[in-house]
Amino acid sequence: LMGLGLFISMDFMKSYSFRSERSIAVSVLRKTRTLSMINANQAPHGARIEPTRYTIFEGASFNPASPQNEVIDTQSAVAITCSPIPCTSASPLDIVFKQLDGSVSPASSITVSDGVRLAVISINEEGQIDW
Repeated sequence: LMGLGLFISMDFMKSYSFRSERSIAVSVLRKTRTLSMINANQAPHGARIEPTRYTIFEGASFNPASPQNEVIDTQSAVAITCSPIPCTSASPLDIVFKQLDGSVSPASSITVSDGVRLAVISINEEGQIDW
C-alpha cells in the first residue's frame, strides 16, 4: 500500500512539474508580446528560448549585457525543444514581437516534454500564442 502511494505521489509531482513548465513558457511569451504591443520603452521585446532558461529582453535583438534582461530558469525534469530552428545553449531561439501589433517572423513553436507528456506551444505570424 505504501509503495502504491509513493508511485502515485511521484507521478503527481512529475505531472505538476510538466504543467508548471508549460504555464511558465506561455507566460513568458504572453508577457513579451504584451510589452511589445503596449510599446513599452518604445521598443520591441523578445523571448530567448534555451533548453535551460527563458530570457525576456528588450530590443530587436538579444543583448546579453542588458540590465533589462529577465532570466527564468527551466525545471531540470522537463525538456524544452524548438522549431523551426532547434534551440540549444549554443544556438537559442529568439522570438521577437513587433511593436504595437505583436506579430512575429517567422512563426515558431516550443515543445515542453517530461518524457511522458508533450505540449506544443505555437506562435503564428500574427503573434497568436496557442497551446
